[in-house]
Amino acid sequence: MAATERLKHMRSATGAWHLLLLDTFGDLRRGRSVDSEAFSEAWHAARDAVNEAFGEALHDGLRFAHARSARILTGRGSMNQALTRNGHGLDVTTLGEALSSATYTGTECVEAGCPLPGDLVTQAETMLDHLHVARESLGPHIVGRLATLGVEVERGQEGNTGRAECPLGVT
Repeated sequence: MAATERLKHMRSATGAWHLLLLDTFGDLRRGRSVDSEAFSEAWHAARDAVNEAFGEALHDGLRFAHARSARILTGRGSMNQALTRNGHGLDVTTLGEALSSATYTGTECVEAGCPLPGDLVTQAETMLDHLHVARESLGPHIVGRLATLGVEVERGQEGNTGRAECPLGVT
């Protein structure tokens, strides 16, 4: 059960950071100012929660490469071996980069204030779209690990987003 909770924590921690960025951008788009100090504190807390969640996965022998430096190590082979050992590795470097890039753009938006310049709106929308795609790539891995742990994972009904539905709220 602890392993299941750690998997859920990875999904929920990345989700909380993603929602922080979406909410902040939404507020700015609606003309509501966002306090830069409060935003900075919030995204730092979100980053710490994500790092904690991915760090906790090490208890299960899961290795997650979620830093830019992982690309260099993967190229050398050492990280690739760690990622694939026993089938418990996942390179989520793209997710880490997407979170960082979207946060950097979000910070630019907060500093620019309202009204947001059009080019910054476009950049933020692009970064948030990339983040959404990168975050969704984590879902199948988590669902697969849950299935390995014996947690029943139900498929969504026709007409919904097509994502796997998990009774534990991992989706």
